[in-house]
Amino acid sequence: MQRTTTARWGKHDILGAKPIAEFIGPDADEVTLPVQLNILLLGGKTIESELSTLREIIQNGKVGLLTIGEDVFGKYYLESMNETRKRFGPNGQAVYANITLTLKEFTERR
Repeated sequence: MQRTTTARWGKHDILGAKPIAEFIGPDADEVTLPVQLNILLLGGKTIESELSTLREIIQNGKVGLLTIGEDVFGKYYLESMNETRKRFGPNGQAVYANITLTLKEFTERR
């Protein structure tokens, strides 16, 4: 897991001088999770069905609580997923895949 915390900064151009930076506020955190899917550990599900579920979560804009172990990070949405299917069985079905999930912190409108 990799967590990135950033701030938002504005830049004001000044004629004949260096630009002036202005702190606007914190930005939403981003979490990157590398995940390995193995068909032997999916309880009868396929790699494709798991990837399809993740694609639906992205495309429907679902928001959920991100919890890893005992750490609760707050509400996040799944922004993107990169996938690499590694091995295929005799029927052409993927048996192993590496995916990287990118999640963004979700903040409510005030």
